[in-house]
Amino acid sequence: MNLFILAVLFCSATAAVVHGDEFDDDDDFSFREESLHPPIYQSDYKIVGVRITPTNYGGIKKPFTLWLSSRRGKSRTDYYHGVSTTIIRRDDGPFGSAYKIMPITTETQYNVKSCVAIHGRPRHPYRPQTAIPSLVNIFRKSGEIQCGNEKCNIWSFSYKMLGRIYLYDYYVTQGPHPKPVRFRKRCYDILLHRYYSYYTIEIKSFQLGTIPDSIFDLNGTHCGGFPKHQLQLFDADIEDFPLQTQPSLSELYNDPSGNLFSQFILQHNKKYHSWFERRHREINFLNNVQYINDVNQQGKSYTLAINPMADMTEKELTNMRGRLRRFYHATKNYIPWKYDPHEKPLESIDWRKKGAVTPIKYQAHCGSCFAFSAVTPIESALFRQTGRLIPLSEQSIIDCSWGYGNYACNGGMEYAAYQFVTKHGIPSAKCYGPYLASPGYCHLLNCTHRVRLDGYSIVLPSGNVSAVRLAVSKIGPISIAFNVHSLSFHFYSSGIFEDPTCYNDMHHINHALNLVGYGKLGNEHYWIIRNSWSEHWGENGYMRMKSTNANECAVATFATFPVLKKDGL
Repeated sequence: MNLFILAVLFCSATAAVVHGDEFDDDDDFSFREESLHPPIYQSDYKIVGVRITPTNYGGIKKPFTLWLSSRRGKSRTDYYHGVSTTIIRRDDGPFGSAYKIMPITTETQYNVKSCVAIHGRPRHPYRPQTAIPSLVNIFRKSGEIQCGNEKCNIWSFSYKMLGRIYLYDYYVTQGPHPKPVRFRKRCYDILLHRYYSYYTIEIKSFQLGTIPDSIFDLNGTHCGGFPKHQLQLFDADIEDFPLQTQPSLSELYNDPSGNLFSQFILQHNKKYHSWFERRHREINFLNNVQYINDVNQQGKSYTLAINPMADMTEKELTNMRGRLRRFYHATKNYIPWKYDPHEKPLESIDWRKKGAVTPIKYQAHCGSCFAFSAVTPIESALFRQTGRLIPLSEQSIIDCSWGYGNYACNGGMEYAAYQFVTKHGIPSAKCYGPYLASPGYCHLLNCTHRVRLDGYSIVLPSGNVSAVRLAVSKIGPISIAFNVHSLSFHFYSSGIFEDPTCYNDMHHINHALNLVGYGKLGNEHYWIIRNSWSEHWGENGYMRMKSTNANECAVATFATFPVLKKDGL
């Protein structure tokens, strides 16, 4: 698209002002023409504020402090009171450079402040961040509102392109010394009738004045490179704020998140049935990317990243969690396991390193986590008994265990899978056939060689973290019922995960996983959790999760493991 066409689009773009949180096709997208323009702050300033996303977009409140020197082409933004920092310098390299200072947790370090540097590219130069728009000459007054004890003018700008309306509202106090107090951005898709990329910046304080150059110094901090596969995610994070300083007309119409979505499609080989579905998926993706960036700036002991689920709706993500909240007949085929509180477990254990677990599997768009959770401990128990690591068939449980209260891709219980295997056995995946991510005809009788169980055991007392640790130490990988409470679990990438908001009781269980070990990093104890969401999720399919006596997310609430027959087969 050349600049002439862009200029035509710019001039003919439909102006719009919407003051409510809802939009419909009858809303009047027209400005009241005014000769006045909002104040322009082109000199140095410091802003303290908070960036807020609505509840249905993650509900995150991100406090920040921003220092800008537009004359020197430099900015610094501290998020969450200095937990993470972004410094941009236009004078560093031909296309500017960006520096991100943040705490990083790896296999060997816990929350160590680190710095990464990214140099601008010809098609993506770095310019200073702003918290208020600098293209204020295109805003027009659209109304007035009471801002606390002061009266505010509302300055608005919008444009319409490719069936989407981009809406910006800028609130400034009236009087001889106007100050910005709020900025709101909303994007609305006319065809899908959905808002996306929706946030508000509340400005708590605004100070004009020269910013000391030392604010933008790295003070000798060594900054390493940034992983290439995360580079565009970093770019989307940099463009967190509205209308970067003096963007070109082409950049105004070039959504960096759209480039990121195109890369996502190629990387994960996404196929959409129609242009309409692609548009729908892109909005899901943009909302999820915004959530990922917001959480990553909170300086937690873990990081989130884009994975194959980034284009899913909340309902689709929920369907990935198929552990039903049922516990009736849970004592059928139950074999008591005696917990001795005086017996000490190993300091740490990782059954992966002992060759006791098969490669990570993928349940796909099917709520069959219960089947994967049950099969992994059976495979490991067979390995410990025979020395043979044989992939077993989750598909046989999906197809054949309906009579035990399981519902294939609509969910089930890992203990019910154990009950099924106790009576009928479980064949190898090679004999039964491939995993289909869909229920099929049960053909268990075609496989005469099946792994047999005497029953299964429940780790008691329920909720006792020490008992679960001992079971993992002595028995091997076990099944756990789990409470997934936030989007952060879905987009977990690395580090030690924790979620103080999740529940630890049986009434909120919604996912089935495996514990394959535990360890310690510094003073932080963690579980090693195996998921069935492919190697693209977490740390190659695994998660390290904080382990405390609080039994966070119900890890120790309903832990079970199979008891093999003596000959296993």
